[in-house]
Amino acid sequence: GVGVDYDYGPVGVKFSAFDFETKRGEKPHLKAMGQVHVTKNIFFLGGLDDFISNDQDPDWFMGAGLTMTEDDLSSVFGLMKIKP
Repeated sequence: GVGVDYDYGPVGVKFSAFDFETKRGEKPHLKAMGQVHVTKNIFFLGGLDDFISNDQDPDWFMGAGLTMTEDDLSSVFGLMKIKP
């Protein structure tokens, strides 16, 4: 497969294409997705999956996520006091 990712500030766009060679002659699997970071750690995304398939309608998706770095985790665990 092949993919292209483009991020500019809080906005990102991703496109991927794979499964070019199939046994039944299906079209390649294409996926497009957009992502917006509302804060450093919280993002929303949405996109379209398998949108050129003859076998099924395209699949729309959306979601939200949380990203955490090692520094974020050490801050959280540093706030917790563990007593023996």
